[in-house]
Amino acid sequence: MRAPRATATATATTAARATIRATTRARATARATAGAVLRIATLGDGDDAVALVSDATGTLRAVRGNESDARACALRGLGASAATRGPFWSMASAGAANANGTARALVGTSGKHLATCVVDARDGRETIEVRAEGDALGPHTGYVRDVATTRDGRTAWSCACNFAPKWTRGEDGTWTAAAARETLRLFTGDILRLCVLEDGDDVTVFCGVADGTVRAFDASTTTPRDLGAVGGDASATRGRVSALCVVDGRWLVSGSHDGRVLVHDARTPSSPAVAEIERLDGKVHDILALDDGRVLVAGEFGIEVFENAPELAPLRGDEDDEEMFGRFRSLAIRALAKTSSRLFVGAASGEVTAIRLDRERRSRSR
Repeated sequence: MRAPRATATATATTAARATIRATTRARATARATAGAVLRIATLGDGDDAVALVSDATGTLRAVRGNESDARACALRGLGASAATRGPFWSMASAGAANANGTARALVGTSGKHLATCVVDARDGRETIEVRAEGDALGPHTGYVRDVATTRDGRTAWSCACNFAPKWTRGEDGTWTAAAARETLRLFTGDILRLCVLEDGDDVTVFCGVADGTVRAFDASTTTPRDLGAVGGDASATRGRVSALCVVDGRWLVSGSHDGRVLVHDARTPSSPAVAEIERLDGKVHDILALDDGRVLVAGEFGIEVFENAPELAPLRGDEDDEEMFGRFRSLAIRALAKTSSRLFVGAASGEVTAIRLDRERRSRSR
């Protein structure tokens, strides 16, 4: 069931800008005020990682997964600019912005801008501050639906309507829009999702489009080259493409609103699909590849687990996977994010679950 599109009311905006004091007993508060999770970005790594969570109420939450629990942490105001208002439809980790290693994220808003957010962790305190830094980046021509960055966090693309401008980060951490000629432009439909493949000096940006296609762009030069529809124009016979993921630096896995999941060779995008898994029972919302080779597909059906790309054989009957992911099969899952040791799962109910990927412990934010 699709969650209703939320509008940021004055109450939600005020709540987002206020500082929310959270302690180990604050789980119920975070759960009660949460809307459907829209997107999650992880800042940092390991047990010290923070998950920045956006939800349909127009708020951002910071969730830290610790040894025994994941709890909401203090959220500091996002600034007075209307450009940074929620709902925050998209976000991406943007790496360290300065010499002290402060991690930040790029957050796409319904205010048609891209905001820069930083998470500050204070030793000895159980609060984290999230704030918008500097001027909002933009504007775009519509809601910023997705953000994708290169591995080094120095180049990004954000999409709104049928355009995806390019951004570059300077040594001082300031993001600047690239020249207009470097913008990815489509005339076949709105861009909903973005994914970046880096292969040596070659950079390919994949766009999941509302017309049911995935489009590829060679972004290695100052003027991007449109490589056409992934898999050819015949691939348009599917629902809106709502999830993209590159697995093993080779395979592009895409999911759509009609429950279809296709696998293409990302290095030869014009080639036909190399695999298609059994159609899933509902919309696909996110796809994530774990470091051990498993691929998670999340949607209205919960989470399905696959292995061995490009075939993506379903992992069914595995006791460990059933223990870890079985509980999500009755839930609508909207977003996935990971660190080296932790997986964050965001649900339509607003709940965010943190799972230790070593399978020894797991925790939940309520």
